[in-house]
Amino acid sequence: MKTSHSCPVCGSPDLVLKKSFMRKHLGSEGTTYTYELYQCDKCLNQHWSPLKHPGKEYYENENDSIYADMHKGRTKIVEERHLKFFSDYDNLPKSRILDIGCSDGLVLDQLKKMGHEVWGIDIDSISTQIAKNRGLENIFCMQWSDFLNLARKKNLQFDLITMFDVLEHVTDPVTFLNEINLLLKDGGSIVITVPNRERYLRDFIKTDFPPHHFFRFNEKSLRELAFISGYKVSKMNIIQYGYTSKIATNLLSKLVKNKIKNKQKQKQPFTTNEPEIQDHSNSKLKLIKLIQNLLFIPTFPLEIIFSKGYKIYTVISR
Repeated sequence: MKTSHSCPVCGSPDLVLKKSFMRKHLGSEGTTYTYELYQCDKCLNQHWSPLKHPGKEYYENENDSIYADMHKGRTKIVEERHLKFFSDYDNLPKSRILDIGCSDGLVLDQLKKMGHEVWGIDIDSISTQIAKNRGLENIFCMQWSDFLNLARKKNLQFDLITMFDVLEHVTDPVTFLNEINLLLKDGGSIVITVPNRERYLRDFIKTDFPPHHFFRFNEKSLRELAFISGYKVSKMNIIQYGYTSKIATNLLSKLVKNKIKNKQKQKQPFTTNEPEIQDHSNSKLKLIKLIQNLLFIPTFPLEIIFSKGYKIYTVISR
């Protein structure tokens, strides 16, 4: 298909349009973009166009609810991406570690307790303040390019660099990975997690669209990106199963709640039927929870059999 741009990963002009939608770009008030999802026939990477990052305001204004928990310091190490990481690096000798997109410092706090020298960078000033409140010292709220310049002036080199669900936010991943290598010690590694585009119900997750995410990866395309950027993949696993039933029932729950809300708006205030409506609502929500539990039984093995896990966990090095 003839397009006005080439693949931002490999430079190929052979792009296939997968879908498009319109959305206001929250970083530019009053501007609405038609975002189009393209897949490269050569490297298989998928990207949204235009590649325009919304800026730190998108995260600080909590345009996605996941950032509200981070801003209140309520996140916990329960996600499989973190559990997998700490399982793999439980016996890591004392190291200097950089977490790119460190958010509220949850991972770094645990690494510090394990005896490591930890550094973190994020563009979200609210999350980084939470990280500092944990007692973490080397936390920087700035753009990646500014941190890169600072680190190079200080001759900083890291044994391990982590990026938990960061790469899909970046608009130029090849340049980004090449710049990261400038801060990586010889023999060092980079741990990456990204959403798996092969997972079920991926288009029903609003956070996996721009201006929040700009790239969609599967195992093959992530390997190609690593290769093009000059890295070798030492580990790649599909992780985090058992999510399909939760997403499906969350969608059903929203539909039911909206329907209940609309019915309640149509009722006159102070009617005798109001308590009855509330009881009926609770019954429906209990039914939704039951449906989720029943769905979990058949969907969980299907996710495993067909490698439809929610995340890709990868370790790369040069």
